[in-house]
Amino acid sequence: ARFLSGTGDFLPFENDSFDFVLAECTLSLMNDIGKTLREVRRVLNNGGWFAITDVYAKKPDEAETLRSSPVVSCMRGLHDLEKLQKNLTDLGFHICILEDCSDLLKELMVKIIFQFGSMDVFWNKAAGSQTCETGTLFHQKIKQCKPGYFLMICRKDEYYG
Repeated sequence: ARFLSGTGDFLPFENDSFDFVLAECTLSLMNDIGKTLREVRRVLNNGGWFAITDVYAKKPDEAETLRSSPVVSCMRGLHDLEKLQKNLTDLGFHICILEDCSDLLKELMVKIIFQFGSMDVFWNKAAGSQTCETGTLFHQKIKQCKPGYFLMICRKDEYYG
């Protein structure tokens, strides 16, 4: 196997290299989502597919408070689905499928609660060397955002300028 190292905002591949790109719970971790989406478009062949699964905020105005948190988690980068869709269509992607899969997120939360006793305990552990207060505050901010989980499948428009 050949392994390459790169980042979302610099994919180490030639233009038009792939028929399919998968971003499974990774876009929410990118520092510059616009640059990352442009890189995905660059490496996709015309007519290529881009599949995204990730977390989003049902109340996106509340999500901005998470971005400055010291807790490293995809929840810190909850998407605003309307903005993400606009960014993709502005780049020449056609959104073929958009499904809310938030039931899967609820299942995960139930498993976490059974394992850790509560979401507060989980986020306090996830905060690592941070104080318990950090994890509890992060959990409170997440609840205000009303997180969800989605699947989006897009196609790179071969006729886009």
